[in-house]
Amino acid sequence: MPGATSSDREIKNVAIIGCGSIGASWAALFLAQNLAVTVYDINPSTETFLRTIVSTALPTLKSLGLVKKSTAKADDIAFTTDLQAALSNADFVQENGPERLDLKQSLFTEIARHVADDVIIATSSSGLMCTNIQEGIPTESKPERCVIGHPFNPPHLIPLVEVVGGRFTSRSTINRTLEFYKNVGKKPIYFQKEVPGHIANRLQAALFREILHIVQNNICTVKDIDDAMAFGPGLRWGVMGPSTLMHLAGGEGGVEHMASHLLHPMTTWWAQDHPVVDDELKDKWVAGTLDAVNGRNYHELTRRRDDEIVQLLNIRKEMVADVETEFEAKKLFILDTDLSRLPNACGRIQSCNTNGSGLHTVVDNMAALPDGIAIDNDRDYMYWTNMGTSLSNNSGSIERARLDGTHRKVIVASGTPGVHTPKQITIAPLSRKLYWCDREGMKVCRSNLDGTTIEILVDTASSEEPHPQCRWCVGITVDEARGFFYWSQKGASKGKMGRIFRARIDEPGDCEMVFGDLPEPIDLEIDEENAMLYWTDRGDPPTGNSLNRARVDIPKREREVLATRLHEAIGLALDKENGVCYVTDLAGGVYEVNVETREKKVIFSELGDLTGMALA
Repeated sequence: MPGATSSDREIKNVAIIGCGSIGASWAALFLAQNLAVTVYDINPSTETFLRTIVSTALPTLKSLGLVKKSTAKADDIAFTTDLQAALSNADFVQENGPERLDLKQSLFTEIARHVADDVIIATSSSGLMCTNIQEGIPTESKPERCVIGHPFNPPHLIPLVEVVGGRFTSRSTINRTLEFYKNVGKKPIYFQKEVPGHIANRLQAALFREILHIVQNNICTVKDIDDAMAFGPGLRWGVMGPSTLMHLAGGEGGVEHMASHLLHPMTTWWAQDHPVVDDELKDKWVAGTLDAVNGRNYHELTRRRDDEIVQLLNIRKEMVADVETEFEAKKLFILDTDLSRLPNACGRIQSCNTNGSGLHTVVDNMAALPDGIAIDNDRDYMYWTNMGTSLSNNSGSIERARLDGTHRKVIVASGTPGVHTPKQITIAPLSRKLYWCDREGMKVCRSNLDGTTIEILVDTASSEEPHPQCRWCVGITVDEARGFFYWSQKGASKGKMGRIFRARIDEPGDCEMVFGDLPEPIDLEIDEENAMLYWTDRGDPPTGNSLNRARVDIPKREREVLATRLHEAIGLALDKENGVCYVTDLAGGVYEVNVETREKKVIFSELGDLTGMALA
């Protein structure tokens, strides 16, 4: 690397460029470390997401002893959509943009225009190499101050940060970067050579190659693999590194004994072509391991290993118990319209554990066809829509009650504009607002939680459509982090005319179609952190009667079908923590769908004429 004059710049102001989950997490750490933090993102709605993440992270940082400013709060962070303003006082830049080489090169060049020549520009890139970025940066932009500073997610919690320079990175930049990260509580590791994926990700990738092999060959289940790691080597790896643990595996003879007697048999477990374990490689590994051991004897290391494993086991035991308690505490609330008995329908709200046990009726004798339900977990209330005693007589309403069914109350009465035939309903937790769709009323509405101050956000009654049902608004969800609400317009039954729209929360008149030509989209849910929209579709197979999802924060939005062979799919509840969606269908089915493996489990097969559902 070329030499460079060392800078005496004190880092007091940090600019975060790009505010996804990584950028927001970095911001929380830097704020807690008493640094002035300015965050830039092209999307103004990201500010809400940023402050939510930071507010959540600060108590965790305090418990870890990483808060140097006791009065730190999320509002202390400056947010801007002006890149030049974000960089005006920057002493250090942490860039977190998309993993595209051309974009990184142009962004680094633009950043360099607005900061002093000795300001380090670090990127959180997990796969791109610094040299490749530098090759697209003009000489006048000072590519020698560019460096990889790759964290492990979330950066405010996981200590590791991988520091990698490129061919043009100066030694001064490396030293200053290592010192900065160390001073903010990180564990920076410097890599002398660039390699795709850096180091920790490559180790994870090597492990995952074996996981995929085991799964593909039906050797055991994924859970068995996870348990084997979590209750086996994973416990040890949280205490010491693999080579130091091999030093202990060599007994009193340590790593020398391991290398001489046990290393070669271990190599028969993986392909022999690379690496070739010759004497040179063996000696280098032994020397490196002994350097990591740093003169500590076998008994000292064994004691430390065992003591910390016991502590980890006790902590894990408490955490597992807490997670299991929390999981069991979650409840499904399911609406049964009893539609098949019209005009003598007698609907109900039922509740059960997420595995189907403990099923009981919470509210019954509901003649007005309940359709959508939302839970206010902060105040233990449930809200639901009633389509009315007939779908044509404008007799819909909205009610609320305690989760045990008591204190039942109509909050939006029949005849009120916006409740002709109200469908899915949801709660925006930050603004404390109700959002719902009115199908035959052809509206998207919003109100306070008590039903007052009703706003008509969208009215499709006068829009030109190929079929009247193309105006029908059905599903609703709110992404407060980015400032949007989404709704579905189902289209003609089985007509492949369905669409999903969105509009800005503060400017609902500016509508955008997100997806078109869908079989028949119904209920919606949003994973705000990952900008992932989920929806049910009751249209015809092969893509109808399905559970779907798609990223909505990227220009090219591709639909992913997670589950099929549902029977008039309607209700949807996302359990993000456990990676599952719960789905209901009009034929009475209740399903659990793993959103990654796509495994579908039947909880109930014929529970009733089911519509909406919610998770509490």
